[in-house]
Amino acid sequence: MKLEIDQSGKVEYTSHDTVLAFSNGKQGSIFLPAKDKKILLNDICNYLQTSRVKIKD
Repeated sequence: MKLEIDQSGKVEYTSHDTVLAFSNGKQGSIFLPAKDKKILLNDICNYLQTSRVKIKD
């Protein structure tokens, strides 16, 4: 299955909103507000600091 994806505003830039759009016969998009990205990033960092899960370089 082929899926086309377009991204507006980098996910890693937490001061900007991000929109991810996709199309493969059907179309849709996901809006990620900057404030929600900051919350998610904080939650992920806290989880990684308190768990045995490590990210490989």
